[in-house]
Amino acid sequence: MPIKTKLTEALGIEHPIIQGGMHYVGYAEMAAAVSNAGGLGIVTALTQPNAEALRKEIRKCRSLTNKPFGVNVTLLPALCVCSLPRLCVSVCCGVDFLLLHVVRCACGRRRKVS
Repeated sequence: MPIKTKLTEALGIEHPIIQGGMHYVGYAEMAAAVSNAGGLGIVTALTQPNAEALRKEIRKCRSLTNKPFGVNVTLLPALCVCSLPRLCVSVCCGVDFLLLHVVRCACGRRRKVS
């Protein structure tokens, strides 16, 4: 039975459950399974070596579910494998939600991400 909340209505999901971005297991199959179960599945961008591979993973997830899913994009410069603008364009082609994390430096100041 679906649980109706502001979150479920805003995201178009049945249950207020959002899969976390999990680096080593956040692939299309898991995201689609969560979405098909009524939550919001998340593909982790860092599971892919480049922007084209990420586009393929997003397409794969879309082929496995007709329900909303998102992509977790880490903005930690040391971990990013391609430029942020290129990655965002890759993600925005066929995904319902984009989760961006704000990264703070150890000193507490925000870093400008270009």
